[in-house]
Amino acid sequence: MSRYTLVTHGVDLETFIAAGDGAWPEPADIAALARKRVGFIGGIDAHTFDPPLFLAVAEALPDVQFAMIGSCSLPDGWCALPNVHFLGRKPYDEVARYMAAADALIMPWNRSDWIKACNPIKLKEYLAVGRPVVTTDFPALDGWRDLVHVAVEAPAFADALRRVLSTPHDASVARRRLATESWEAKAAETLAALAAIGIEPVAVDAGSTQAGCSIRPAA
Repeated sequence: MSRYTLVTHGVDLETFIAAGDGAWPEPADIAALARKRVGFIGGIDAHTFDPPLFLAVAEALPDVQFAMIGSCSLPDGWCALPNVHFLGRKPYDEVARYMAAADALIMPWNRSDWIKACNPIKLKEYLAVGRPVVTTDFPALDGWRDLVHVAVEAPAFADALRRVLSTPHDASVARRRLATESWEAKAAETLAALAAIGIEPVAVDAGSTQAGCSIRPAA
């Protein structure tokens, strides 16, 4: 029996689904942008982000407003397009609202070794919030490709955005797939994997100074 189990990250389904279904008002800074809105949430960094591709896409879609949520470590002035808006970093508890305020969500990744090895949590968050997703290709899309629009080059990426922005989107298919991807489900999966190799988790008293939990071999 294998002693190794891969447990991928989960997603706060309740929060992201509720945001996508309009549980909270749009944040004021993104609400001020005209429709159609495309959102990116995350770090805008050279080791992950593809500036030439993104610039070509944004330039090809001048009637679309691109809301960029997150820190940016690229050189000042790298993007001066009038339809690209850098709204800065936001507290994590506001992220779902920003995603929900977009009409489509993007992941314009480059082809670095970092991206080849990454498994971005935003993929499941994007799908849970219920907006169409356009992304470049990367290995961790395996198992999710049928739920997103994959485009490697800028013209295809822009075309995919045009299509999703003019087509009704059904969030239910992705949300059904995500039903087993909650953090609670991941905790249960971890406990089951431990039990399968004879390890029994031991709860720690809430008043203990020890964080987390300890384990002992099952009897």
